[in-house]
Amino acid sequence: MPINENLNSDSTFYKKVEDNNNICKNCYRRLTHESFPHHTMPDCVTVKREYTDNADFNYFGDEDNSGRPSILRSYCKCGFVDDGKIRPLDKSKLLEVAGRVFDRLGEEDVEIDKSVYFSTVREKKENPDNQFNEEVIIEEAIEKAMIENE
Repeated sequence: MPINENLNSDSTFYKKVEDNNNICKNCYRRLTHESFPHHTMPDCVTVKREYTDNADFNYFGDEDNSGRPSILRSYCKCGFVDDGKIRPLDKSKLLEVAGRVFDRLGEEDVEIDKSVYFSTVREKKENPDNQFNEEVIIEEAIEKAMIENE
């Protein structure tokens, strides 16, 4: 998925969350994939990490509906299909999504000050100039709330 042109590709949010294929780009739940044994290496050991907040991630094609082959596209139970986000978010939904981003950052060992993070998200969402750019709001809140380990 192409980067939101307003996001900084060097930001913690982009590197750890937006560019992470194991996280839904819409609701920011951890995605789970169903694994099948490899046909030539059936005894291959794999590592499966369990998360409490996750969403099934599957593929669908519309060949049966359209009568022509189509590209399999991924989708999440939140309704997200891999070609666009469901936006805009109201303030309460944004705070819910921001909470998931906070959890994903914790899983990625990124420490941020929770109170600074959430107060910044609330404050920026109230600004009319930011109303429709939720990812930038979250990105800026993360950068402001990051705890530097010295």
